[in-house]
This record gives sequence, structure tokens and C-alpha cells, in this order.
Amino acid sequence: GQNTLIPIQVNGAIPIYDDAGNLLCGSSCPEFLIPAGALAAGLYQADNTLDSDAVIQAGNAVEFKAGQKIELKPGFSVLSNAVFSGEIEDCGGGN
Repeated sequence: GQNTLIPIQVNGAIPIYDDAGNLLCGSSCPEFLIPAGALAAGLYQADNTLDSDAVIQAGNAVEFKAGQKIELKPGFSVLSNAVFSGEIEDCGGGN
């Protein structure tokens, strides 16, 4: 049997990896992300848009990053002693 290389598109782009498996080109982020409910601490990131009606629980630090838009929907809240930040930034880290 022969191995066949088949390109797979992720969010409309074909990711390119080096020999070690590191992402060189393309995006590892979803195009759209909709975090909801009680969120765990951490980074939530989308290539384009992030919409959320989530609740950031006390003691958690949550960061939203999106390439184009972050929309906080009715019901979104940050409880006391929680930290929230939102930033428009490309998935790769540069503006």
C-alpha cells in the first residue's frame, strides 16, 4: 500500500506544518466560537467572531480573543472575584 497525502481544509484554510508537527501557516482556531454556561478559566479564541452569554465564575480568569468581533450577549456576567478580558487579535497572536 501507498500512503497518499490529502490536504484538509480547516476554517477555509489549509494548515501547513513543519516536520516536527508545528503549525506554520493556517489557523488552529475556529472561525466562530460561542462559549456558553459556566466557563472554566482560560483562553477562548476565534479567528473571526466570539459571541457569548456565559457566566464567569468567582475565582476564574477568562480571556476572549477574536480577529473581528467579540459580542457579549444578554445574560453574560462576571461574578465577583473573577477576571475577564476581551481583545481583538488575530489567532496567531499579532494584530
